[in-house]
Amino acid sequence: MLEPLGSLWFIHSLALYFLIAKLTRRVPWWLMLPAAAALQSLPIETGWFFTDEFARRFVYFYSGYCLAPQVFQAAAWAATHRAGLLAYLLAWGLTNQLLVSGHLAALPGVSLGLGFAGALAIVFTGVLLSQLPGTEPLRYLGANSMVVYLGYFVSLRLAAKLTGTLVADAGAAALLLTLASILGALAIRWVSMRAGLAFLYRRPPWAHLAPGAGGQASG
Repeated sequence: MLEPLGSLWFIHSLALYFLIAKLTRRVPWWLMLPAAAALQSLPIETGWFFTDEFARRFVYFYSGYCLAPQVFQAAAWAATHRAGLLAYLLAWGLTNQLLVSGHLAALPGVSLGLGFAGALAIVFTGVLLSQLPGTEPLRYLGANSMVVYLGYFVSLRLAAKLTGTLVADAGAAALLLTLASILGALAIRWVSMRAGLAFLYRRPPWAHLAPGAGGQASG
């Protein structure tokens, strides 16, 4: 049975999410989104990684596809309402902690709600960080997150061999390994783009997920 290697499961799953969204782009979003939400809430345990992860994660991918305009509107609101932004982050943190400590976070429906609330908290945190000085490197990494994700696995393996022989302290080694993996991934992209291998990082036109039923409904 085919299983993805380590954290590379996300790359495999993205291809499947894209294919399903592409095939169902004419299906109304108000049918697809509840169906994906119901799928996430069901106790699906087939033992096959792709099936289980699709059930658990597809709703977030599809939500990003059909609700992207609303997310950008929320980010724009947060950028001009610092008090509201901080109030939301505080309320989310307290609610999340209470539900987790009360062993309620994994309940059907609750986990999905926390997932959406956490995603919005990440967006708001990004907005908050973008307003602070010296955060341009974080902005760049955020804009190139898939570049880092695609390349870090290769640089991680190389950096692990060097770090293991040069650094004895586990904490310092972990920090250096993380930094080396990120910088290595960016370096791989830089070299690839200048070596005529830009196609490795750019999808052809047929692989773009143009706004369909979901995208139109969310606009």
